[in-house]
Amino acid sequence: MSTTPAPVQTSDGNKDLEYWTFELFGCFDEPGLCLFTFLVPCYTAGRNAESLGEDGCVVGILYGLGFAFGIGPLLRWRIRQDKGLRGNMLSDVMVHYFLPCCALIQENKQLYGIKGSHVGEKIPITQEMERK
Repeated sequence: MSTTPAPVQTSDGNKDLEYWTFELFGCFDEPGLCLFTFLVPCYTAGRNAESLGEDGCVVGILYGLGFAFGIGPLLRWRIRQDKGLRGNMLSDVMVHYFLPCCALIQENKQLYGIKGSHVGEKIPITQEMERK
């Protein structure tokens, strides 16, 4: 018997909302990605933004200059919208306020897979599937 509840249907009835593939505290599962994000979070934020079609360099610089608490939740919201994941903007803000590195790593793994984007030159999972 599964302990994970079934996906919830949205009010428009078109799309089920899924859980995040990787747990928030799963950030410690990949030590290299964890350490790198702790030391240079602006790089991970930039990589996440690139996968959404944004300019990763600009986002990384803004993140590093202190705009993290505005950019982080917005990127997380975009990822949730693109991937059809559960959550709301308040939870996005709270996660990025209290656990910014764990949030960045969870988002990065959701976009690039278990090892994240920092191992080699990886492309987002959806783009990789489209290439094949």
